[in-house]
Amino acid sequence: MVTNYAPLIGRVAKLYSLPEIGASGLWSRTNLEEEFGENYGLVYEVVEGFLKKRRAKASTRVWSLKDHVDYLVQECERVSSERE
Repeated sequence: MVTNYAPLIGRVAKLYSLPEIGASGLWSRTNLEEEFGENYGLVYEVVEGFLKKRRAKASTRVWSLKDHVDYLVQECERVSSERE
């Protein structure tokens, strides 16, 4: 089953102001489950993994909202296909 993750990730980015998502305090499984239903676990896993990578690299690159959405959609698709 192919899922379009762009709407989910777009909603995450808008709801949680993705560049500051780690400090928002809103990024919890409970909030995501309420917002995204059955896809919350995948979205949570992918974004958490992304944030850990970004922090570890201490990148100076400035990520636009589109960069975040594009990257996270690719990661959702990759993780989803690995689970199948």
